[in-house]
Amino acid sequence: MSQLKCKCGNVISDVSDSLPYKGEIIPDRAFYNFLDKVENFIETLIEATKSGKRIEWIRKHFSSLSYPEDLDDTQMLCDIHGNYYSKIKKDIYQCNKCNRLWIQQNNTETFISFVPESDGDEWSNVLLPPST
Repeated sequence: MSQLKCKCGNVISDVSDSLPYKGEIIPDRAFYNFLDKVENFIETLIEATKSGKRIEWIRKHFSSLSYPEDLDDTQMLCDIHGNYYSKIKKDIYQCNKCNRLWIQQNNTETFISFVPESDGDEWSNVLLPPST
């Protein structure tokens, strides 16, 4: 999504990283399945590396001939994490004019809106990280 028109008329843009009005949510059931899959990949990668079968493991799990076989384990695990994470996460946006939340429906370009129950400022910037 590059732009989403809110029901209040405001246009929500997604054209860069670290947006204060964008977040991601993960359904609880999908999260634990995600953790299990990543854990399994880590375990089997370690076993394959110990037994001298790392290249075979890469070919089996990445099946694309274009995947580099000389990446370090950290980068490969980041790729695995990103691949699974992108399939389960849902984007969420907050309109900075009316505070309406827009939640992505699965992996589509369709969003459902939710309106805060009050008009107060307690709903503004709910997607910002806590200050440290």
